[in-house]
Amino acid sequence: MLSRKDTNETPNVKIKSIIGQDAVFEGTLYAKETTRVDGLIKGDVKIEGALVLGVSGRISGNVTASTIMVGGSVEGDLIAKEKIVISATGKVNGNLHTKKLIVDENAVFRGQCFMDDEAAPQSAAAAKSAEAQNE
Repeated sequence: MLSRKDTNETPNVKIKSIIGQDAVFEGTLYAKETTRVDGLIKGDVKIEGALVLGVSGRISGNVTASTIMVGGSVEGDLIAKEKIVISATGKVNGNLHTKKLIVDENAVFRGQCFMDDEAAPQSAAAAKSAEAQNE
């Protein structure tokens, strides 16, 4: 089982932006560096660095980042270039697209998981076309 530090913080990376526990953000959030969310975001999140979603954090929208660490709840798809970590307190209702996935005991995940080197979602038609070419 991972320790709290492993699931809620990105090692050796400083958090540059914080959405506080009492904050509500509506719209698309863009950030270049590591961002921590402890409040509510209603909209998509696009982070070039890592996203750390604290235990009290909630996102209603799709999330794209290099690494996504979920301690709170997400209603939407997660797309991570490197890794997704869902801690014991994390709840995800949506699809996951990533290279690496870590899900702690007692975490909640409802959706599909797609793991490959690309870590980018494909449409159903594109996925069927790729399967047909491989046959």
